[in-house]
Parts: sequence; C-alpha cells; structure tokens
Amino acid sequence: MHWVINLKPSLYILIDRIDCLFPLNMFSLKVVAAVIVIVIIIALVLINFEGIANRVKGVLGGQKADTVGGPGVPGKFSGLLDLAVYPEGVFVIKPDSPIDITIESTSISDFLGEIRVDYLNKTVKFVDSRTPLKVDYQLSKVDLGSNLKLTKLSLVNTKLNITKDGWSKLLQNGTVEVEGFVGSGVINTDSLQIVGNVSKFVEK
Repeated sequence: MHWVINLKPSLYILIDRIDCLFPLNMFSLKVVAAVIVIVIIIALVLINFEGIANRVKGVLGGQKADTVGGPGVPGKFSGLLDLAVYPEGVFVIKPDSPIDITIESTSISDFLGEIRVDYLNKTVKFVDSRTPLKVDYQLSKVDLGSNLKLTKLSLVNTKLNITKDGWSKLLQNGTVEVEGFVGSGVINTDSLQIVGNVSKFVEK
C-alpha cells in the first residue's frame, strides 16, 4: 500500500497560529533585522578583539629588549643589521676595501689593513697593508666611515646587542656569523657598532 502525506495544509496552519500569537508587521520586521545585525557585529568585534590587542601590544612593545631566544629578532636573516659588540680583550677588524678613518682630530684617508683594538689596555693600532704605516693611539671614538665592507665577521662567546626591524636582542655570551656586510662602523671605548646591510646573519 502506498501512502502520500501532504504537509502543506499543516504547515500553513502552523504559520497562521504563530502569526496569531506573535503578529509581525513591517516595523517589527525592521526591528528584528536591526537586532540581528547588531548581535552579529558585537560577535565579530569580540572574536577579533584578542587579535587586535596582540597586534597593538606587539607594536607598543617593539622597542623593548628581548631575552635570549625570545621572539622578534630571528636567528638567521639578511638585510639591515644594527650590531653592537662588547669585546673584553683584543678585537681585530680587517676591512675588505679602503676606508676613511677619523679619530679625534686626526684623519686617515684610504686606509686598508688591520685595525687592532685592545679594550684591556685602551689602545687602538692601525697597520696599513700597502705601506709601512703603523700608528698607535689611545682608545677613543673611531669613526670608520660609511663605506665599511666586511666579507665575514665571526664572533664567539661575546656580549652582543642585535637590533633588527625595531626589535633588540641582548646576548651575554653569543656566537654569530656575519657575511657580506656593507655599511658604517664606529669603535667606542667599550664597544664596536656596525650598521648596514648583510647578505647573511646567523646566530649559533
């Protein structure tokens, strides 16, 4: 036996009863629609509030120093680098191309050779590779110019401060390798700072 059930009359009766209990005119429909829209907007705001707050927190905290291994400065990158090195003994720099050096009121033009900085005895020595020039100074601020090029710079177990894209990371005993550096450099009485672009930076 085949049964056919028609639900349309029952559905119409149910709708009529609902309409009798909760009559809706055009004004009521607009109010209901407005309430639904407001509820949806509030829900979206609550969902995105945490993500927005995290972004604002990241922007406001961008200048704060990170601890070792914290977020911010990656362990490997290329591009702009601001690196401060705090050696405890003798530190040697060998530029790959001639540079103009300024120390106090003295200028050394077209220097190419070895710069030996003794942070214990507070002296700096310049040894030119193309001439017999050898000059010693008491350690003070030394400007290495804006055309400093270093093919490779390896630092082992050294205090470092790495700045990248507004983030800073202080390493008390860091080991890093810098390759293809081009930029500026300054020797201070307690540190060396280089700022420029690198083809490769690796923190080990």
